Order: sequence, then C-alpha cells, then structure tokens
Amino acid sequence: MSTRELIQQFTPSGAELDWARSKAHGLRLQQAILVNLKCFQQLHYFPADSDIPKEVIAHLAGVLGLQDAGKPVQELSTATRYRQHAMVGQYLSKNTVLEIVKRHRAA
Repeated sequence: MSTRELIQQFTPSGAELDWARSKAHGLRLQQAILVNLKCFQQLHYFPADSDIPKEVIAHLAGVLGLQDAGKPVQELSTATRYRQHAMVGQYLSKNTVLEIVKRHRAA
C-alpha cells in the first residue's frame, strides 16, 4: 500500500476522531476502535489482528499522537472486541442513514 493510499483510506475524519474519543477511554483503546472502524470501512469485515498491516496501526497511532507508533494495537479481551465491533456497526449504520437523508433533502 502506498503512503497516499494509506492516508486516503485510513485517516479518520474529525467526526470519526470525536466518536472514537467518546467511545473509548485512553489512546490505545481509541487506536483499537479506529483500526476496527477504518478496516471495516475498507474491507467490510473485521480482520484478525494478525492480518492488519503494521502501517495502518502505525498511521493511526500517529494520528492520535501516540509516542510509540510502532507498538501493536492493545490486546483486547473478547468482550471488548465484540463491544467495539458493535459500536462500529452502530456508528456506520447511523451515518449511512444520515447520508441517505441528506441526499434525499438535497434532491
């Protein structure tokens, strides 16, 4: 993946950063939820941690200002992982509906 693709596909918007901050306490958990969000947006499924490119993890760590950008995403408990997956699903569903409404009103 090129640097340009990484930035275009995996840089969270301001709204996504605000959402992650509201859902996860601590930078490492915010990084984890953003990794889940951005991977799901690109792949349409949640990949195993071992399948996530280190460049994606490091990029999102850098976006959050984490000192050790190369450190892997925090190991999540199964319960935390499922909660994050559910939160990502709710976030994406809500935003999809809002986009449809906006397009409808603009037409």
